[in-house]
Amino acid sequence: MNVTVIGAGLARCEAACQECGTIFMKLSERIQEQRIEKGKTQQEMADFLGVKIRVYQYYESGGRKPTLDNLIVLADYFDVSLDYLVGRTDNPM
Repeated sequence: MNVTVIGAGLARCEAACQECGTIFMKLSERIQEQRIEKGKTQQEMADFLGVKIRVYQYYESGGRKPTLDNLIVLADYFDVSLDYLVGRTDNPM
């Protein structure tokens, strides 16, 4: 696959998902909110997910997005739906 095709695919993805920035901002807020409610530190969550502390901090600041696998692990751990975690609904279940 050449770079032009990849670039075009990314442009279409970005254009099709204008609200992604809002969703991922909500995601970072929800991850932090849920961690605090559980009484966990960022280090404890990073260890639980098997990532470095800085990576987890990026999740909470919105600088980096968790992998799908880690999103599922977080939703299960916090006992909330994926839709709630990423901000598509305000109903945790």
